[in-house]
This record gives sequence, C-alpha cells and structure tokens, in this order.
Amino acid sequence: MSRFTLLALLWFFPAGVRAGDMPDPLRFVPAQAELVAKLESPRGLYDFVYKHSAFQDLLRLDVVQAYLDGTNVRRAFQLIEYLEKEMGQPRLELLDELTGGGVVVAAKFSDTKEPIALGVIQGKSEKRMRQFVTLALKVLDHELARLDAKGKVKVETRGDTDIIRLGEALVIARHGAALLVSNKEQAINKALEVEKDNAGGVLRVSQFQDAHRQRLPDALAWVWVNMESVHKIEGFKNGFEAFRLNPVFVVSLGSFTDVLARTPSLTFSVAKKGDDLMARLALPKGREGMAPVAAAFQPADERGSLPLLKPRRVNSSISYYLDLAKIWENRHHFFGKNEAEALDKFEKDTGKYLGGLTVGKLLQQTGKYHRLVFTQPEKSPYKTKPKLDIGAFALVLDMREPAFAKTIGTGLRALGLIGTFQFGMKMVEEKHAGHTLTTYYFNENSKVPGDNQNIRFNFSPCFTTVGNQFVVASTSELGKDLVDCLVKETATPADPATTRMQFFAEGIAAGVRATHDQILTQTILSQGLPAAEAKKQVEALFRLVQQLGRVEFDTVYGQHDFRFDVRWLFGKN
Repeated sequence: MSRFTLLALLWFFPAGVRAGDMPDPLRFVPAQAELVAKLESPRGLYDFVYKHSAFQDLLRLDVVQAYLDGTNVRRAFQLIEYLEKEMGQPRLELLDELTGGGVVVAAKFSDTKEPIALGVIQGKSEKRMRQFVTLALKVLDHELARLDAKGKVKVETRGDTDIIRLGEALVIARHGAALLVSNKEQAINKALEVEKDNAGGVLRVSQFQDAHRQRLPDALAWVWVNMESVHKIEGFKNGFEAFRLNPVFVVSLGSFTDVLARTPSLTFSVAKKGDDLMARLALPKGREGMAPVAAAFQPADERGSLPLLKPRRVNSSISYYLDLAKIWENRHHFFGKNEAEALDKFEKDTGKYLGGLTVGKLLQQTGKYHRLVFTQPEKSPYKTKPKLDIGAFALVLDMREPAFAKTIGTGLRALGLIGTFQFGMKMVEEKHAGHTLTTYYFNENSKVPGDNQNIRFNFSPCFTTVGNQFVVASTSELGKDLVDCLVKETATPADPATTRMQFFAEGIAAGVRATHDQILTQTILSQGLPAAEAKKQVEALFRLVQQLGRVEFDTVYGQHDFRFDVRWLFGKN
C-alpha cells in the first residue's frame, strides 16, 4: 500500500458524527485562510450515501462490481482489515474515534509563491489517535522499505505534540486527539499557535462568521471562499473580465457576474433531508448596488418566473425571466461597438422581410417570461423511423401584445412555405382543445439530400396561441400536450426565482430506453458479455436511472443576497 493510499484513508474515510462538546477543528485555522471547507458529519455522509437505495442499486451493476474487485480497492480493504485487527474495533467504530469531530481543509493562495494547505482531522480520543499514528507509521515504514524508497520518515516530539516529516512535501502533526496535515511546516506551527492562544483564528473573522450563517441548516459539508482574495489573482481577474464582456454571457449571466464581482465571499453547502439531497451556493450581495446593465436582466418586482410546464414524458422543464425588449433598447450600452453595429444591421435587413416591422417593435410585443420543455415522444406521425432519436422540445413565450402572435405567425408560415418547396413539407391546420395548431409534416415519399439518417422524421413542427402564451413545438404531439397544460394552468403567482429548472429521471429513462439497441450493442462489445447477460445489465441501468427522481434548480436574486439552490428528490417525479 503506497503512502498516498494511507494518507487518503487519513483524510477521507467515513467517520462518526461529532459529539456536541467535542472541540471544533476550525480552532486551528488561521485568520489568513482564504478557503475553508468542512465535513461536519463524515459518518452521516457515509450513512446517507452507502445506505441509500440508489447507491445500493449502483453497487449491483457488474461494471461497478468489477471495479470493486480491482487490485487497488482490494488492497485498501486489506489495509482497513489490518487496522481493525490491530486496534481491536470494527471500522466504523474505529473511525468514529479517529474523525468523529469532523474534517477541515483550509488554504491560502494569494500573496504567496505557492498555495499553502492545511488539513485538520478531529478525533475523540487522544489515546486512540496516538495509537493510530504509531500503527500508520509502522505500515508506512514497511511500504517504503518494500518500494526501496530513499526518503525517510522523521518524527519529533514537542511536549504533547508529535511532528512527522515525510520528505519535504508533507508534514503531519498529532496534537491531542487532532491530526494536522500540511505541505508547509510553518502552516503547522501557525495552526498550533492559533489553537494555543485562542486568538487570531478564522472563527474570529467577521466576514467568515457572516458567510458561515448562510449555509444550509444541518449542513453535512460546506465550503467558504474569500472572493476578495480570488479577485487579486491576476489570471482570474483577466479571465473574469473577458468572461463578463462576452455578449453571450452578458445576456445569460449578466446579473450573476455582477454579483460575483461585488461579493466579498461565497459559501457552498450540502445537506440531507430524509433520502433527498440539498445544495446551496450563497453570496451576501444581491440587487442592491447592482450595476444598471446587470439590473436590466432582473424584474422590477418579485415576479421572477412562471410555473414550470410538465407535459407527459417530460425530461426537463425550464422557466426564466428575460426582457429582450429592454436588452435590445440598451444594446449599445450592453455590447461592444462591433456587436451593436451588427445588431443594427440585422434589424435593418430583417425589416425588409417583416413588412417594415422592426426587431425592436417585435420584441416589445413579446413578454418577459420564457419557458422551455424537453420530452420523449410517445407516438410518431410517420411510418419511417429516424435512425437517431433526438426527442421533442418546445418554447413557450408570454406576449405583451396579441399582435405578436400574428406577426411571428406570418414569419413562421413564410419559413414553412420555403420548407414546402425544398423538403416537400405539408401544412395542416389542426384543432385541439379549442385551439388551432399550424403544423408542418414531411413527405415520406420525398428524399432530402444529406439526410440519409432520416433525422427529419423526428419533427412535425407546429405553433399556436393559448391566451397570452405563444407556443412553438418540434412535434405536433408535444404542441397538443402543451395546449392541455396551458388550458389547465391557473393564475398562479410568479415565483421569486428568476430561473427555475427541473430534470425528471422518468422522462430521461424513457429517452435512454429509446436507444436500447445502441446501448446493448456497446455493452456487449465493451464488456465482452453474452447477449442475455448484457441485456440484464442494460435493464438494470434503466431501472437505476428511473429511480433517481428529479433534480430542481432555483436562482434567486434577493435585495441583499443571492442563492442558487439545488434539490435532488430521489424517487419523486
């Protein structure tokens, strides 16, 4: 077993929940730390992951079993069994003793020639920690001798602290029931000094205290980053500025980059609730103080986004706020000179085909709320099957003025007319739930040059209007499903989140199942399995994907804070 495997065990092996009166390993972290991460409950994280039904299903896959039967994994378990035997406790009880107080990683990366890292593992018992270190050194000496390594382990005792040097790259200190690890000895000395004097540590830094309160309640793990230090790094500063000036990111992430540029810190935390997993990225800056350019991408009130649309066999659904009219009006402020001039030319050229109607006027007619939907089709209007299934998708826009539907409908009909001549498409006016869908179908008797895979038969594009919502869908089936959703939709208040997304495992599983033959062939070839065994593995994979539930994303710009929340709801669709 190499020393790297041994160190990995020291750092990452699951352990027990920290007792309420156990010393906090954060007491060793100096105030100069610019990144701090903590695993609050290693044993809790282990239990959540290992005992979760989805993880147990994953373990049953042959490809995972083959990995677990590999040489490195078997050696790791042999080492664990050796530690259990020598220390006289089962692995989880033993690791409760060794890391029950939590694990902390801290780093300083600015104003230094190379990053300085510090790790702290807080155990429950000084006796057991001392015993473990002695045993670990014995194993390491044996491994170095086996490898005929030139470097030697040096041990120095300072009062009740043992200093262990592994060459010049790693220093370890056992202080009471705590184990400290760093790439610099001065970092170990500073940590011991901070703990002894009980002053000057990161726990006393007001910025850290404020950010620490933004983590999720009962967080299993969290990370804090001093962004003021990050922005001092020349490479990050230059890259970030280039990122902010990119027109694509100005439109998609303009508000977030503004908040990120102003925030003194960020906090990322992970927590569990039952079988579900939650994560949050939090910044202590929000709309207040936001630059006018960035504020243009935010609603004036709390109406952030409309409810998500969830038609049958939905894979993912997205709802977001974006006032394209305001962006167009201020394009000379948002974009560079070349980009703005290109947009002016685009407006002039397209006006020729819109009967003099400008892009600006068209965008004034459309609304500020947009919804995207991706689904797995159930039935195809064609007998010809495409060789590549790409699913169905749709865009739903709200309208400020009813004239938008007429204007854009005229443009889409013009495109459809071109498709009729070039691809043999046929336009059909279809009635559904009291609404008219204008749908275009490909002629199955006509060949289209360049489409040898019959990709076109994934599409039967359509558009329609339901109230103040304009729908454009890639298939008539999805168009009709969305009409049903919009007809039933009530006047639900908009959510404060400016962007909401949900991904549904059941719909994704249906999409994966549509490629069953390709996945089966790949499994047979890659693993060398008989067809019957490969089929069992593929079916197990489908079941696993289907049980993953749904993942939700919410982006919220508060007056004084920003939150990006992720919720993984297992088994829920």
